Amino acid sequence: MSFLHPDQLEGVELFGRLAPVHREILAPLFSEVRVDRDTFLFEQGQERRAVYLILEGELELADQSGGVRKTFITCDPGSVLGEPLLINEGCYHSLGGYAVCDVVCAALSREQIDHIEREHPETYS
Repeated sequence: MSFLHPDQLEGVELFGRLAPVHREILAPLFSEVRVDRDTFLFEQGQERRAVYLILEGELELADQSGGVRKTFITCDPGSVLGEPLLINEGCYHSLGGYAVCDVVCAALSREQIDHIEREHPETYS
C-alpha cells in the first residue's frame, strides 16, 4: 500500500482537477517527509528539490535574512509548496519553510516529476 491515497489529492487545488486515473498515477510517487517542530523543511535560497503537500501540521513561509525570521504566511494541511518546480528546474526557495509544530508532508521529488513527464506525459500536462 502506498503512503498517499489518490483520494487525498482530490481536494487539493493543484491536483483536484485531474482525472482520477491521473491521481492514481501520481499518488504512489509521493514520499513521506516528517519535519520536527522548530526546524526547516527547506531554507531560504535552497534549490527546490520537491513539491510538498502538507498533510498534518503548520508550516510558516518566512524570510530568514538578517538573522531574524519574518513570517509572511502560515500554510495548513492541503497547502502545496514548491510548485514552481513543476515548470522550472533550477529554481530556489525565496522563503524558508519553518515548522511551527511537527509536520507531515507528501513530497514529489524532481526525479519523480521527470519520470511523470517521460512515462505519463498526459498526466504531466
